[in-house]
Amino acid sequence: MKNSTQIVKRNYFIPLLLLFFAASFGQNGIIGTAFGALDWSTTNSFSAGAGSSRIYTATPNSTGDQYFRLVRNWSGDYSQFGPSGCVDTPWNSPGVVYGMSVCGSGAFVINFPNMTDNYVIKTPNGDASMDLLYFRIQGAISNVSTVVQSPLATNVPLCSETTVTATLDAALSTGQAVYLRYTNDAWSSSTVVAMTGSGTTYTAAIPSLVNSAGANVSYYVFTSGDTGVALDGSNADFYTINLNSNGGSNYGYTVSAAGTTSIPDANFEQALIDLGLDCSLDGQVFTSNISGVTYLDVSNYNIADLTGIEGFTSLYELTCESNLLTSLDVSALPTLRNLSMLGNQLVNASDLKAHPNLAYLDCDDNLFTSIDVSTLTNLTDLYCSGNQLTSLDVRGLSNLQYFECTNNPSLSCILVDDVATANTATTTIAEQNYPSQPYYYAKDATAKYSYCDCDSTTTWTSASGGSWSNGIPTTGTYAAIIAFDYSEAANINACSLTVNTNANVTIPSGYNVTLNAPLIVETGSSFTLSNNSNLVQTNKNSVNSGAIKVNRNSNPLYRLDYTMWSSPVAGQNLLAFSPLTSVIASPPSSRFYTYDSATDLYNTVVNPSVTSFSIGSGYLIRMPNTDPTAGYDAGTATLSYPGLFTGVPNNGDVTLTVASGTYNAIGNPYPSVVNANDFINGNSTDGTLYFWRKTNGASGTAYASYNLVGAVVTSDSGNGGITPKGHIQVGQGFIVNATSTELKFTNAMREATPTSIQFLKTKKAVQQDRIWLNLTNASGVFSQALIGYIDGATVGVDNGYDGKYINDSSIALTSNINGEEYTIQGRPAFDATDVVPLNFKTDAAGDYTIAIDHTDGLFAAGQEVYLVDKTTNTETNLKSGSYTFTAAAGVDNARFTLKYQKTLKVIAPVFNDDSVTVYRNNGTLFVNSGASAIQNIKVYDMLGRLIAEQKKVKANTTIISNLKATHQALIVKVTSEDNKVVNKKVVN
Repeated sequence: MKNSTQIVKRNYFIPLLLLFFAASFGQNGIIGTAFGALDWSTTNSFSAGAGSSRIYTATPNSTGDQYFRLVRNWSGDYSQFGPSGCVDTPWNSPGVVYGMSVCGSGAFVINFPNMTDNYVIKTPNGDASMDLLYFRIQGAISNVSTVVQSPLATNVPLCSETTVTATLDAALSTGQAVYLRYTNDAWSSSTVVAMTGSGTTYTAAIPSLVNSAGANVSYYVFTSGDTGVALDGSNADFYTINLNSNGGSNYGYTVSAAGTTSIPDANFEQALIDLGLDCSLDGQVFTSNISGVTYLDVSNYNIADLTGIEGFTSLYELTCESNLLTSLDVSALPTLRNLSMLGNQLVNASDLKAHPNLAYLDCDDNLFTSIDVSTLTNLTDLYCSGNQLTSLDVRGLSNLQYFECTNNPSLSCILVDDVATANTATTTIAEQNYPSQPYYYAKDATAKYSYCDCDSTTTWTSASGGSWSNGIPTTGTYAAIIAFDYSEAANINACSLTVNTNANVTIPSGYNVTLNAPLIVETGSSFTLSNNSNLVQTNKNSVNSGAIKVNRNSNPLYRLDYTMWSSPVAGQNLLAFSPLTSVIASPPSSRFYTYDSATDLYNTVVNPSVTSFSIGSGYLIRMPNTDPTAGYDAGTATLSYPGLFTGVPNNGDVTLTVASGTYNAIGNPYPSVVNANDFINGNSTDGTLYFWRKTNGASGTAYASYNLVGAVVTSDSGNGGITPKGHIQVGQGFIVNATSTELKFTNAMREATPTSIQFLKTKKAVQQDRIWLNLTNASGVFSQALIGYIDGATVGVDNGYDGKYINDSSIALTSNINGEEYTIQGRPAFDATDVVPLNFKTDAAGDYTIAIDHTDGLFAAGQEVYLVDKTTNTETNLKSGSYTFTAAAGVDNARFTLKYQKTLKVIAPVFNDDSVTVYRNNGTLFVNSGASAIQNIKVYDMLGRLIAEQKKVKANTTIISNLKATHQALIVKVTSEDNKVVNKKVVN
């Protein structure tokens, strides 16, 4: 052992570490003079470090080589420790661990290049077998001040990173670094990562893998050296200079296990882990991680169970090819458009019905024996090769372009909408042309495209003078073939109908052909629908071929009368349809008209010989200019014009582009009746259909009107006139006011009505309480108004229940809604106290009569109906007889009302402050004068300025809209027709 003089010359310093042990008490320290320690009593003490480690930090007081030994003081028992081997050992590698032994000679040698550096010396625990390391910090030692995490501990999502940010009390000096240590197994193991940053701010991330469902994560931030260190969870305490645990032993949080979706198949979950959607094989995935995913490819993972796919609620495309799936339920994926499941072991896919928007479906190489795609009307691609299909129906898939169904040896019949297109579609496809080719169909050579079940066929042959070979087609399943002349008085209900072998088919009046597939009329054969027979087709995608003839008789009309026609077939020329309607060559004009929605006028079709009916459009066509029928040319006899349409029958949706808020001439586009109520309910219109019927030159309106309440007729109702009751007949055109930019006819609106033998005659509507009123005079004036009480209607304007007067005649009796004229008015369920204001106008003074035409519901059962004439101060029970009155020319909208209770005593109308009501609603003033007619209304503000005026009201109710004055009191001055004045105050 060196003597004391040698010790002093070697400049030993002694940092003293106080340690407490179970067996004894002792002290460890380091002696030397660099830090001012000269003897045993002035050793430099160690302090408690991280964990059980000990730490000494100091700044040297001299430069050059310095010599150090460790001193242990156990209750006054001093021992010295030096380097292993007890020889002087350079100690110039920061972060490197050196072992020690009891030595009487030899020391550690550190060269201090300057006295501005700081030195941190560490021991792991301070016991008898000790190691040492040191860090050289070239400047001040930084400490960790604060630590924050994002997201906060209460919101850490499953399988997402947690960012930890540390703030230091000073910028890091050379030789010092900052680290993050974390664990999710209560420190049984842990991970240390260096934090990155600059200045006083440093960050690091706890990886998403650590944040599994329910994980309890702990972490802290500490500083250590930046060279010669190999940190991990096992030695972090030994290497720690300074740590920050924010007042606790560690920071920590628990990852929520709520909001997870079960993933029982480990291979499926592994696929999600590989895609970054999950982080651990724990049988679940955080729902929020997958609910927004739009594309998912989990092919080639040997997945047998795709349970959990229901959590992908935003999925647009799913690819699960080449797995081990035996079933697949994607019914909970509302946005799914593309599905590829080829190369599995699937046997059914019934849940596909939940996906009408599915556009791409690939189920090649599975075990399907059948697959139902009936609801997948948006499919463009369907691949089902390499299965065990025995049947397949792709009818109704009007968008299908690419179809492969090969290697299905048991599939002999494939049902399609268009056999010709399927058979002529490309049978091989060059990859470079995909998908530019319009169609590609591929099947096995043993399979057949068909409209109907290939084994369900019945043929009308010449046997026994004409008979069906396999039963009468009445169930809608047969592919019916007519190979011999046919004119049976019977309905045909078949899947498809083919007319061949030069057969001539005539469907008698009152009978119908109903098909779910095309009508095919081969060259040399013919098919004719008699007047009042129908061809009804339920499949909108069926493509008919071959021209047919459709007979449709007009109502009995005079020579100069008109019918509004619409063609049920394609390509029908206007002049060919009515060749004797007047056409003038020079200057060119004709008695064929279209309706101009912009001007509400009829425009001449200049050259009908080169103009064909446009599908779904209405054309006003005059009767033949001459006919052999006696008296017809002279205008004294009528003729039911035998209209004949020739062409391929129309089928499928018919959409017409129109301008919203305009009246349009349209028409039934099908060779079958259209349900008027279905048309009204299936379109955005004001709900009233107007049918032309007027004898040329007759007074009154030219239009019979129909809506959900009922119909009103024209003066010609009993003379070949129109009485609409719910059907739009074959060939019938009409006017309708659109409230959107399109009008549409669909196959669902078509129906067969064998008893419908008049234009627009139909089955009775549902029970309603209705009154039809007629206005007439001795000169033949006729105007009809309908008042109907029906659930769903209000006293205001209701689309479908209130039919506006088309205002094409100056003489009319109508009902009043908000000051406007309505030929049909629907009102709420009947109340005997109800009073209905009526409008009357005429351009010819004279005597007129108001009478009930007919009634139904409770009015037919005995409910009285009274007409009140305020001009004559009389009240007439119209159930007992008509009422005749004298009128001057003009408009009188306050004279008549309809009521249902008799007034015990007729009292002269009162016009005073109590009888006049004024109120405001949504910026509109409503004025009701009771029983007296209003002459004019003036509205003043509180400064006496006139801000609105309405003159010549001549009604007891009216409205004033679009008042510019708001949020102020107004004075409303109401003057009656006998010049009485009432002033009312109202706040607008």
